[in-house]
Amino acid sequence: QNNLIFHKIRTANLGYIRYGKYFSDIGYIPLLSGAISIIELNRPYEELKKDFSKSRRYDLKKASNSPIKVEDVDITNSNLKEFYRIYEKVIIERHASTPYPFSLFSELENYFSENLKLVMASYEDEYVGGFLYFLGEKESRIYHLFGAVLEDYFKYYVTELLHEYSIKWAIKNKYKIYDLGGTTANFESGGFKFKTQFGKAIPSLSWMKIYSKPKWNLYRLGRYLYRKLK
Repeated sequence: QNNLIFHKIRTANLGYIRYGKYFSDIGYIPLLSGAISIIELNRPYEELKKDFSKSRRYDLKKASNSPIKVEDVDITNSNLKEFYRIYEKVIIERHASTPYPFSLFSELENYFSENLKLVMASYEDEYVGGFLYFLGEKESRIYHLFGAVLEDYFKYYVTELLHEYSIKWAIKNKYKIYDLGGTTANFESGGFKFKTQFGKAIPSLSWMKIYSKPKWNLYRLGRYLYRKLK
């Protein structure tokens, strides 16, 4: 404990609210800065689509004439490298950030290959985007882990087509929840706006305990400078 700066507990299970007072009593501070967007797969796709935002439905309508081809691909090292090529380019060039190393994806393949699903989009036989999912069989939930689409192909509605294909697949395979993943609970955030045009936002419950305020302040300063100067 002497070496700890802080500890955070985070869950998407709203049932954990029952532990709120207990966590507070042992020094944890509740946080409400995050959210998760989900779609409950309790109806046929055409019925679910009625709950999408007007702009999302309009884009999906236009996407019906897109030249993009979407398909499942096997979880192999070579296919993951194809996805990573796009992911790395997007993270570095568009988000000006540092991508996770490919070793992470290799480890996912090594330990969770049966729970992974990779959907790729191609234009004239060249991959231009893809989504990597984790299949939560026990909770009947399909989790969106990573997604990347090359900016030059936005005009073909690649992201919308990838989501549409995957949602239809999840319904067909009897999943109950399509989880678009977490986002900042900020109405001005592009990620929050986009994801909630598909599904509803639910709070991501978090509690944090700070063990050393001086170290915590130094950690925050270092993180800020790293992001500013990299």
